[in-house]
Amino acid sequence: MSFEILFQFFINGLVLSFIYSLVAIGFTLYFGVIDIIKFSHGDFLMLSSFLFLALINFLFKDNGSIYYLSSLILTFSAMAIIGFLIAKYLVYPFRNSNKINSLLMTLMLGLFVREATRLIYPNGSNPQAFFNPIQNISFDLLGVYLRLDSLLIIIFGLIIFLSLYFFISKTKLGISIRAVSQDQVTASLMGINTKRIIYITFSLGAILACFAGISNAIYYSEVNFSIGLWLGVIGFASAVVGGLGSIWGAIIGGFLFAFLQMFGAIFFQVPAYKDVFAFFIIIVIMIIKPTGIIKESAVKRV
Repeated sequence: MSFEILFQFFINGLVLSFIYSLVAIGFTLYFGVIDIIKFSHGDFLMLSSFLFLALINFLFKDNGSIYYLSSLILTFSAMAIIGFLIAKYLVYPFRNSNKINSLLMTLMLGLFVREATRLIYPNGSNPQAFFNPIQNISFDLLGVYLRLDSLLIIIFGLIIFLSLYFFISKTKLGISIRAVSQDQVTASLMGINTKRIIYITFSLGAILACFAGISNAIYYSEVNFSIGLWLGVIGFASAVVGGLGSIWGAIIGGFLFAFLQMFGAIFFQVPAYKDVFAFFIIIVIMIIKPTGIIKESAVKRV
């Protein structure tokens, strides 16, 4: 296999790594702050891409750059509000209940969002073409065809990772999130408004899901109502294998899963086998290290 083909696989793996990692970080944030696995996370990723598509197709029918940017801002804002509402009315009330109840609630919520999108969006059962104004812009890098949209996903993904690290580690709000993830009772006694922190965390998770969903739609130039379920499974697997509760673990897990897929595609030379191979290796790793690559510490989460 030539260097050009291998490098193309590397670029593809890098793009998917950022998408998977962003989904995994959302699971980690939710679990870290309120000990809930939000299984509907992937479906809201799908919802964000359909919402963005709807704004472009029905509200801003002119596909100019200003309208595209306006749709992007409105989508991110709407998802942040949706994340807040979910936290306030569907998640926070379950904080002291049986964990099975919260798991069932998020599963049913995901099913509701998925089926509602399929039924409400015109012809929603079928894949929808996603307008990408820079789809045909590319340049040559070491003899490899590199799309501009792929490069932008990588660049913005890096910016988000670095911004998230700075936010969690250096800002007062980020430190409050870490404190709540350690011990809600103690954080509350120290004067931290835990309810507010949970709301902010869910809005942040929704924004990350929105970026992952739109990036995935841009990369594949289509959206599908079932993509949230698939990306949700991959994101959750990435978060768990990396170490559920650790942001760096989520990032490592996302990169690991994406490059396992690329290796499987190269080794078997049959694209359909790449997912089977990736999940098989993830299962093996989890058997060897049940706590994940980065073991959750009792004194440090998120």
